[in-house]
Order: sequence, then structure tokens, then C-alpha cells
Amino acid sequence: MKIDQSLHHVRNRMLTQRQKCNTLYLATHNADGSCESSHAPCLHFDSSFWLFISSLTAHTRNIQCTGSVGILIIAPEDENTNAFARQRQSLQCKAEEETRNSEMYNTVLDELTAKFGETVSVMRELQDFSLYRLTLISGRYIEGFGRAYELSGENLCELDHIGPDRIQAERDGEP
Repeated sequence: MKIDQSLHHVRNRMLTQRQKCNTLYLATHNADGSCESSHAPCLHFDSSFWLFISSLTAHTRNIQCTGSVGILIIAPEDENTNAFARQRQSLQCKAEEETRNSEMYNTVLDELTAKFGETVSVMRELQDFSLYRLTLISGRYIEGFGRAYELSGENLCELDHIGPDRIQAERDGEP
């Protein structure tokens, strides 16, 4: 019972980190396979992350081309005493463009405006901006040394501790 209670607290901290997130670090790749890293403001809403991004950026073109993106949510440096043990989530996502002026498009943009202010209202009128829903596919949550978890289940909310035996098995090519 103690382990379940402990995982419950870990899960709550992980979900709180998602809810509080204002910026995602993005990992995309272009048609040549070259990696690009960038960041974008985000909204966590309806169990997904949402990006309102310009087609003039490399990361948007890459997302349009591949339909996928890796995201990193990481605790601010000034909140951690050890740079090697920062709380973070590394997540793989499917990216889908939301139809302009659909009900969900308007709802999410209203939420983005409430969160980030009138800049979103100005960007809303620009035709190069598109809204993307990021659906979580797989990922890991690191809470510190010895506290790494593989994520699974609906919305990647289930945690499976990654211990030394599992890491060795992965190195040995075992499932």
C-alpha cells in the first residue's frame, strides 16, 4: 500500500508539472533527417498540449512534414539544487493540425488568449499561424536520481519505475 501511495504522489507531481507548463522544448526533424530544437508557448487543455505556431518556423514545417514531435517539460534551473537531477518529462507526441475556426479551435484560442494575453488575439488574425494538438504517445518522467518512470496508459498517467535491472536488460537487448 505504501508503494501505491508513493506513486500516487509522484503522479500528482508529474500532472501538476504538465498543468503549470507554459513553454515546451521541441525536438523535430526535417525531411533530410536533421534534428531541430526549439521552443514554443503551450497550453495543456483537454488532455493534450496545444501549440499555436507559425508556418514560417522550421519546427512547424517539420511537424507538418512528419506529424510528430518530441517535447521536453523541465523544472526551472533555479528550482533545483542539482543540475543532473532536474524534474523532467520527455514525451513523444503525434501532432495534428486543428481545423481553423472549428469549435475546438476557437475554444483553445480563447484559452490561449486568457493565458498569454492579447498577443494571441493579434496572432489569431495572421494566416501563417496554425493550431496543433499534441497527443501523448510515449515518454519518461524523471523526478531525480533513482526516480525514473516509464509512462503508459491513457494520457501517459501510469508510472512504471525504471530500476537498475530494467536498464541492464535494455542494454542486453531484452524486452
